[in-house]
Amino acid sequence: MELTHRERFDRLFKGEPVDRAPFLDYMGKCNFPSCLSRWKTEGLKADADADDVRNMMGFDYGRGYYIPVKTLVYPEFEVKVVKREGEKVYTRNAWGGLEILKEGSELMPIAIDGIVKDRYSWDAVKERLKGDAAPRLPDNFDSICEEAKNSGLPVYAGDRPAGFFGAPRELCGFENLIFMFYDDPKLLAEILETLCDLWISVFTEILKRVRLDYIFIWEDMCSKNGPLISPAMFREFLLPNYKRLTSALKTGGCEHFIVDSDGDERPLVTLWQEGGVNIVFPWESQFGLDMV
Repeated sequence: MELTHRERFDRLFKGEPVDRAPFLDYMGKCNFPSCLSRWKTEGLKADADADDVRNMMGFDYGRGYYIPVKTLVYPEFEVKVVKREGEKVYTRNAWGGLEILKEGSELMPIAIDGIVKDRYSWDAVKERLKGDAAPRLPDNFDSICEEAKNSGLPVYAGDRPAGFFGAPRELCGFENLIFMFYDDPKLLAEILETLCDLWISVFTEILKRVRLDYIFIWEDMCSKNGPLISPAMFREFLLPNYKRLTSALKTGGCEHFIVDSDGDERPLVTLWQEGGVNIVFPWESQFGLDMV
């Protein structure tokens, strides 16, 4: 049996026989400048790049062939640096939120304030999360789809900020989002339904041109002490939208759904499974997990 990377990925996660397990640089650490710099002090050649490291380690590929689409606020806002405090840079991002990042760091920025604070601010921005999917697609969409079909790699869409906890956190800011579960559940439900409608529309548009092997759902909703909301809240607010999203896209031909969470996700795994998700990653050791 000789399989392409795409065939191997698909068969593996369907529980079907494969020639071997794929070996993936799924977290993309080979691209981190800080990693490359350190490795060069530990024996890596001075002119080596990320591809050299991948080849040396024997990685097959990273995450696959990514179809880039706009999955949140559109038209986006102008990105502006608001202030600097030492190494900290505060920026208004393309989604209208305020985020903080250490200057020069490749780590993900932290959203500390969002554009949606209440019903009034939601009404002012919600039209940017609706409408025709076509403008959200890249200008060279046709050629991207053809290249994806011929790449031999798993084809996927989604990623940050497409997640039913991750996206509202970007829109509302973490603290405001957490209070919203209690203080304005009707508003939160409307936000989640609007996001679900948007993602079904955008991903279905892609499926008209190329089969998506998986949707990447970005949540980051757990710490090493467990989920940032209770399983009961997940079931009430997130699960119905998970079911609706995965059901619609499975009908369109997408069979796999990956959740990226971090932290101790164990209390949520069965809920994700119920919602149509069949892959959860990463599995960290900081909360005491022994993978074996």
